[in-house]
Amino acid sequence: MHAMAERAGRGLADLHGLAATTVIILLFTAGVLTLLGAYMQVRLPTPQLLPISVERLDGDAASLPPVDAPGWQPTVLPERAPLRAGQREQRAWYRLRFQGGPPPANLQALLLRRPLSALQIYVNGTLLGDSGVARHPLPVYRSDLRYNLPLALWTAPRIEVLVLSVSRQGRAGLGEVLIGDSAALAAYKAERNWRDKTIPGHSVLISAILAIAFAAVWVARPRESAFGWLAPARCAADALVRLARTLSMSDLPEPAWLHLLRAGVQSRAAADV
Repeated sequence: MHAMAERAGRGLADLHGLAATTVIILLFTAGVLTLLGAYMQVRLPTPQLLPISVERLDGDAASLPPVDAPGWQPTVLPERAPLRAGQREQRAWYRLRFQGGPPPANLQALLLRRPLSALQIYVNGTLLGDSGVARHPLPVYRSDLRYNLPLALWTAPRIEVLVLSVSRQGRAGLGEVLIGDSAALAAYKAERNWRDKTIPGHSVLISAILAIAFAAVWVARPRESAFGWLAPARCAADALVRLARTLSMSDLPEPAWLHLLRAGVQSRAAADV
């Protein structure tokens, strides 16, 4: 009985130690994530000119839609357009109207935040920029896009911006759009891009620290075998996440088997109808 009580007491003490170690690791992880979140924040420069109205037009139109085209519906950015079944390439037009005033003294720029799609941008009917809507494979933009606004396109009382969004990796859509000082937006975009590129390195460092912490606990307390598994598991999870992110950001062509599978599903659905 005495031996059993001693083993039960030792097990309870081990359980308390494991709970304390787990709480410490969780608090450490939460603290690091909080610091990273604060580090990643970059404030947009002010003042900004925001759209007074935003509308979306769904369809296959590749050229500028008429002003009075039916189907325009109000929406709020950021948003993803409805998925159009049976279409490999998702398309949507966006019409934004800004309140234009006297031409500003400094050069202005149009900022399109994290579009996740290829975009073609028109200002007052004039092509301002094209990020690759006709490229194959289509690019995917996870960083902001910035285009300088020539003074000739700054019209009063309103500035009309038409954006074609094209995607083959999910729904078409558009992030927030604003107009601001070109130099200030360029500095903001450079800072944001730098942080987006450096954060993966910080992620690897944090994963290594956590893996070392798990391994250290396992070495100090061999009975806690869970920590021995957590160390390599944490590194493997980070490697898989980074691999998925790298593949999703690259311009690798879509696998042929995925296209054949999609075609088979669509033909089966059509036959069922």
